[in-house]
Order: sequence, then structure tokens, then C-alpha cells
Amino acid sequence: MRKDFTKHTLSNGIDVYLYRDKNLKRMVASYNVFYGFDGFYNNFTYEGKMREVPYAMAHFLEHTLIEKSRFGNMLLNFKDLNYDFNGSTYPDITSYYFVGIKDTLESLKKLILMVDKPVFTEEDVEDVKSAILEEVAKNDNEPYKIGHNLNKRNLYSSFEKIAKSNNSLGSIESTKSITYENAKLCYDAFYNDENKFLCIGGSFEIDEMIDYLESIYKEIEYHPNRLELESFEEDDIRNGYEEIELPISENFCIISYKMKNVFKESKLFINLALNIFFRLKFGNETEFVSELIKKGIVIGGIGGGASLYRDDIIFTFCADVKDKDRFIRAIEDELKNPQIDESLFELIKKTLKVNELNKLDYIYRAILRFPIDINYSDKLYDMDVLDKCNIEKLKSIIGRLDFNKKTVTLLKKKAN
Repeated sequence: MRKDFTKHTLSNGIDVYLYRDKNLKRMVASYNVFYGFDGFYNNFTYEGKMREVPYAMAHFLEHTLIEKSRFGNMLLNFKDLNYDFNGSTYPDITSYYFVGIKDTLESLKKLILMVDKPVFTEEDVEDVKSAILEEVAKNDNEPYKIGHNLNKRNLYSSFEKIAKSNNSLGSIESTKSITYENAKLCYDAFYNDENKFLCIGGSFEIDEMIDYLESIYKEIEYHPNRLELESFEEDDIRNGYEEIELPISENFCIISYKMKNVFKESKLFINLALNIFFRLKFGNETEFVSELIKKGIVIGGIGGGASLYRDDIIFTFCADVKDKDRFIRAIEDELKNPQIDESLFELIKKTLKVNELNKLDYIYRAILRFPIDINYSDKLYDMDVLDKCNIEKLKSIIGRLDFNKKTVTLLKKKAN
């Protein structure tokens, strides 16, 4: 059974996705901003002036808005109501959400006011910095994060757009450099009304919910969009190969290929096709990976996957390796091999459908997942996309991929 959201645009321009089900006992709400920890957001134009800010400002603002709201620390506020509440920062979205059963309309108002009417001060910013520094210190030297970040930076000639610490936390250095001024600047720039959307699920009347939301936003000053992001249309690879010694148990190799997304099909469909292709050819259940393990080329299997980053398609392969050169050659040869196991394709597609049906049955988790899917489609579920993805279309897409641009990063086991 299909369960679609209905989409509405409020008078201030904020999009709202509503899922109504009279059988739902709880309300689920997520308030979302198109702003994440991606290094792309560190340089932007606001009110006609070029700005540069520290890394991971989106994550910092997430903590600040939650912990220093006009209602106090919202984690404690919602805990008192026995809510599931939190915030999450993704590469290009920040999401604030709750799942609750009592006082839900009032809680929805608090969630919106928390995001849209911040009250944080210079002292608050310093308090949040101290807390985040403790968290960053535990992650700042994680070797595999360092390796994947080096690899991604090498995919782009203007690599300064990719944060040195490419994760939601930033680094110790970047966190220390955050000020009240750049926190306020990033809030004003990115938290404009055109850049936000709401997702709400529960037992309510659609028209009544829209009226209620409009009444809330009447109390909130309109937040216009004065933001311009830099273009990101480069093709060049900065560095084709890099080695770094790190304290790891085995040498670890990362290979990434970059190509332009020239396909006219929806991003949701392309994303699905690319990841089915990756599982078909390089999944750990395939004969290809089994042979690499038997031959002592890799240890344990292959990780990675396919992703859409801005207007690019990126394939990443990574593994603990005994022989880096043979691993690279094996990946190159398999990418050139046009053969696709049709029975495995049908099995993977069937598994994906089962997983999707399970998500349909768990609406609370599905609504919280929605902010990620909105990058690809206004539809929450991709059952129709799965139905359209047949072996002929998959072969057509894969046949048009260009694996000529790549970068390799080798993490070398540090000598004793």
C-alpha cells in the first residue's frame, strides 16, 4: 500500500509535508534546513559580500539552537514529556525532530520557535564550544575518517571547499575558531524561509494543521533569502595518488571515481541504479570479492558505494589490502566487464522491495528518514522507482558511465 505525503506551501514560503493517519497515536515532526557539514558551505556570499567561516558550523548551530533555546535545553524539555527528540546534521541537511504522544501541538510550536526565534548569546556560544571540543577530541584523529577525507579532497582541484575534517564535528582547530559573529552570520544566511521545510505525521485534519502552522508563523518575523552559494562545476582531479602513514593494523586502500551526472532520469532513480550496480558487481556476496579474498589481495571484503555529490556521480571502493596494485587493477578490470548477473539483480531488487515495505509499516522511522530522501524526490517512498528499474535500464545507465577520472589514497601501516 502506498502512503504519500501531501505537500503544502505556507504563506511565508516554507514547504510542509503532511502525513495523516487516524490510527497514529503519536505525532512525528521534523523541521529541516538545507544546510549541512559539507565543506561547500564554508564559503558563501551573504548580502553581497563574500564570507568564509570555520568548518562544521551547521553542526555547531544544531547544538546551539537545541541547548540554548528560549525554552532552555530542549533535550531536557522534551525528555520531561517522554519524547524521542534530537537533532542531526547531514552533509547537506540539518534536521530537528520529535516523536511524542501528549501536548503535541504545543510541542510543534516550541520546535518551530526553537529554530526560528533563537536567543543564543556570546556566552552561550562559548559554552557550546566547550562541549563540542570534548566530542571532537575523541574523533579528531580517527585514521579512516582522515583517509576518506583526503581521498574526497583529492577528487576536486579547488579542494579547500572540502573541509579538512570532513565530518559533522569539524576539528579542534575549527571549533576553537568559532565566534558568536560567525554563528549569527551562518544562522542569518542559511536559516532563511526558502531554505527550510517541515514534515509532520499524525492523527490530524490537514486543513486544521495548515491553519495552526500559519498562526504560529504570524508570530515570527519573515526571514528573507540573502544567500548565494558558490558554483561547484569543476571537473579536475587535484591529486591522482596520495599515501599517508597512520596507526592501523593493515594497509587500507581507497579508490574513487568521479564523473558528471548527465542523466535526465530523476536523482532518486539514478541513485537506486548506481547502488544496485555496486552490489551486483562488488558486493561481498559476489564471486568477484570472494576471489580477491582467496588470492590474498584484500582482507575481509570491499566497502564503499555509489553516491551523488552536487552534480557528480562518485564511486568509492575501499579495503584492507595485501597488494594495493592488484586491488586497483582488479577494480579497473571489473568496471570494464559488461557482464551482469540477471538473477542476482532480481534478488537484490526483491530484497529492496521487502525493505521498503517494512519502512512503510513503520511510519515513525519513515518520516524521520524523509529529510534525506527529499534531496531526490518529493515522494517519500521509491516503490514506483523500484518497479521502473529493470535490467535493460540499468545496463543503459551503466553503459554511459565514464570511469576515466580517479584518485587513490593509501593508508600505510605505520612502522613500529
